[in-house]
Amino acid sequence: ADAKQPKLRLAVKYSMVRVPGASVQDKFELVKKIGFEGLEIQAPGELDLDEAVAASKSTGIKIHGVIDSVHWKERLSDPSEDVRKRA
Repeated sequence: ADAKQPKLRLAVKYSMVRVPGASVQDKFELVKKIGFEGLEIQAPGELDLDEAVAASKSTGIKIHGVIDSVHWKERLSDPSEDVRKRA
């Protein structure tokens, strides 16, 4: 009868945090300050992963997901021989 309701967790995509000149640590701190609990990052290439892990540990902001954007230009279903060899 007293079923526990799931808690809604709030997260934001890292690329949405646009603060000119801000470090990875600064962005994680800002995300925490405004009430988010997690960040979703893009790899490869969006940010230095070691910095992101360190910022996550120091702020408590979880990296809850990683998006891979490479597949948008090179799909596994692509008939090109070159793409299939890289997969």
